[in-house]
Amino acid sequence: MILEPGSITTLSRAVRERRVTATALVVTSIERIENATALNVLSQAIFDEALEAADRIERGETNGGAFLGVPTLIKDLEDLAGHQTRKGSLALRDVVPAAANAVVPGRLLAAGAVVVRR
Repeated sequence: MILEPGSITTLSRAVRERRVTATALVVTSIERIENATALNVLSQAIFDEALEAADRIERGETNGGAFLGVPTLIKDLEDLAGHQTRKGSLALRDVVPAAANAVVPGRLLAAGAVVVRR
């Protein structure tokens, strides 16, 4: 599926008004990420979790928010609950996954963002 890039406001409004699904946005983001893998700047794909989050949005199980359904990347410098925060270092490859979200990822998720990759 090909969707044109848009602003956060435009994409979130489209999801809220059901002109596009959160799943369609996530799938498009995944396709674009997979086509840009040569950049090698993102270490952890969390596509399954992203698709599950999009499904919850479509079932109305979320509170909405300014970022509702918008695919988002969280750099591996911020804690994301359940995921390792390696900070780009091989020395941290065995670090224990974060128990909670850092402030920025927590606020993005609370606003309805869907994290697709770190």
